Amino acid sequence: MKNNTSWLSLALLLGLTVAFASCQKETLKPTNSTSQTDQQSTAGDRSTVYYAVTNFDVSGGSRVLGIDQSTDVLVSNQAAFYVDPAGNVIQLVNLKGICLTDWGQYFITTGKPATSSGLPSPYDNSLFKINPLTGQCSYLSTDPGGTVTDLEFDPQSQNFYGLRENSNEVVEISNANNNNYADYSNPVSVFVPDDGYILKGLSLVQDGNGLYFIGAASNGIGGDPAKLYEVPIAGGVATFMNDLDILGGWVSGNCGIGYDLEYKRVNINRDWAITTAGINYFQWQPPVNTNVVTTWTFAADLHDCVDLTSSIY
Repeated sequence: MKNNTSWLSLALLLGLTVAFASCQKETLKPTNSTSQTDQQSTAGDRSTVYYAVTNFDVSGGSRVLGIDQSTDVLVSNQAAFYVDPAGNVIQLVNLKGICLTDWGQYFITTGKPATSSGLPSPYDNSLFKINPLTGQCSYLSTDPGGTVTDLEFDPQSQNFYGLRENSNEVVEISNANNNNYADYSNPVSVFVPDDGYILKGLSLVQDGNGLYFIGAASNGIGGDPAKLYEVPIAGGVATFMNDLDILGGWVSGNCGIGYDLEYKRVNINRDWAITTAGINYFQWQPPVNTNVVTTWTFAADLHDCVDLTSSIY
């Protein structure tokens, strides 16, 4: 009888352990995972679709757009939302950055206010994982220092990087303390050598020169082009690469960018001040001191996109 009681107690303990584990908060996929379901090993393994987040609009909020760059057709258009621990659906209407990691998951950042209430919330200036096909998000962390825009993920450092609210400052988001990427650095300054130009886009590229960051910047003068720079992610002087021309210039507008290794092109937001908002692109051939005329696409017409995903995989 004593042995039967012991076995019964052990079975009950195991059952409680399994039940408890099933209720734990979702955690990130390990960055050192080699599972084919966690990351794409080559560019050909992944989809032709890249994603963009649109500018905050008080009438409808930000959207998460999917664009097939093999056809330049809009294939998805979702609102972002989060289901809190109490089961409440929180609409995230002010999105500022989006990126793809080397383990195949997408992440976004929010601004302030982040929710449809327009009031301060725990989700202001935060980092979320997102399923871009449904818009559902999982909360990770909040930046106490402000908004991170133009989100990127560096597979070498396994850290996120972004601009401090569309400025010439870079913020690093690390997982140094194994806390779901809640370690935010102080901003570091990037000196842009052209007067009045402010970084409004950030992307990783990979080519014969290696893996490095580029940034697109605009100024407030009508008719002036956007400019492309190589950006020292740890701070320092940006290196001018080329001008980006389209019609009447960017005029302080959003010029979110995203490089794609498979298609060897850079997609760039076409700000609303340039006749019609949408997305242009140019083919990537590491340019230096040249003028590049970007090509108009119609996939995201009327959408002002603050950030686009890049893919170096």
